[in-house]
Amino acid sequence: MGKVIRLTVSLAVTASAAIVLAPVSLAAQPTPTPSLSTMLLAPSGSYTESTNPQEDGPLSAADYAGSDTNALNQLRRDGYVQGYARTWLGQDQKHLVVEEVIAFGGRRDAASWLSTFKGMTTSQYLVRPIAADGVDSYFGAHYADPSRPLYFDVGAFLKGNDFFTISAVSEADDLGDTATSQAQRTFDAAPAYSISPNQWPENAMRIPFNLGGAALPLAVGGSVVLLFLLLGAVVLAVVLTRRPAQVVAAAEGPLMSQDGRYWWDGQAWRDTNSDLPPDVLKSADGYYWWDSRSWRPVPPNTSSS
Repeated sequence: MGKVIRLTVSLAVTASAAIVLAPVSLAAQPTPTPSLSTMLLAPSGSYTESTNPQEDGPLSAADYAGSDTNALNQLRRDGYVQGYARTWLGQDQKHLVVEEVIAFGGRRDAASWLSTFKGMTTSQYLVRPIAADGVDSYFGAHYADPSRPLYFDVGAFLKGNDFFTISAVSEADDLGDTATSQAQRTFDAAPAYSISPNQWPENAMRIPFNLGGAALPLAVGGSVVLLFLLLGAVVLAVVLTRRPAQVVAAAEGPLMSQDGRYWWDGQAWRDTNSDLPPDVLKSADGYYWWDSRSWRPVPPNTSSS
């Protein structure tokens, strides 16, 4: 598929302290049922699945983390069980769909991973958020880098203990609802869970502390890999990234009041509903502005000082 170039996002994670639980024998790691590969559906239209094992096949925690030992340790603390990726290239050689599913030990750990994913989606290429009707917990965004050109939609959602990402990529701004419709199909077809809830850590019965025992780590948060892809001159090349690196952060933005409604101009507080800060960072389509913490819709009839 041509030269593969990897781009990744740096991660900010928090590790929690270990707590002491009752003595237990560590059970064998559960096996997701049905197989994770069956949960990822081929996209509608003319696509051919990749035969490259780096882009299509099972993923261990080490595969997912790459050379980042911190990410690997966090994955293990978050109860990573198995992962699987599938990649499809359009017959026009200009469109790509990448799907990934990760089975975690329980719903709580999968939700922690999704929460971290949400926190890492802001970048200079962000254009707008996207939604998928009927997909519980869906979170996604549309990105654009017209200079390459490169356009892509990335979305994630949970079902039971499983974390899914669906990404669509094109060299033209013509993705439409490819990613969201595929997310809807995948969500509807996926089982309620791949590991029985009675095996989830949050549902495990606690035994009193005075029995003594081994310390088991519990994690808050997790690391996330955002998918960035580069188009080749003739064909589209892609590989799932597993190694964190720095990305350009969005501008720091103005000083905001605690409730986010007012910004400080150096002498007085100004209302964002009628007056935006000067030189405020806006998305490519002009519909959103950066307030130093998040992207917000541009209110009607506002001006930049």
